[in-house]
Amino acid sequence: MKDTYRLGQIIKTDTEQKMKRMVSGDIEILPKGSKLLVTRTGFKVLNGECKDLIVPLNGKTIKGTDYTNIARMIYSRLNSVYGLEMYLDDEEIEMDRFLEEIEDVLMDIL
Repeated sequence: MKDTYRLGQIIKTDTEQKMKRMVSGDIEILPKGSKLLVTRTGFKVLNGECKDLIVPLNGKTIKGTDYTNIARMIYSRLNSVYGLEMYLDDEEIEMDRFLEEIEDVLMDIL
C-alpha cells in the first residue's frame, strides 16, 4: 500500500493481512485483493468476510478527494433504493451527465 490516498478512493490490498476486530477482539484474515474504501477514519473493507471492518490509517495520509468515485457511490445507493436507472432512462438523461452533476455538487460542498 502506498502512503497517500484520496478520501472516497477505492483500493485493493496487495498483501494478506491479519486484522483484529475492535469490539469482539476476533482475528480476521484480510485476503490479498480485498476492496477498501478510504474514509476519514481508516480503510473500510467493502467485500468478503471482513466486510465493514475498519482498518486503521497507521500513518497513511489522506490528501484530496475522489469526487468521481463518491458520485458513483451516491448513484449506486440511490439506484438500489429508488430505481434511479429507470427514471434516467425514461427522462433520457445520460448517466455520465448525471454523475457529472453529482460531482459538481460534491466539489461545491467539500
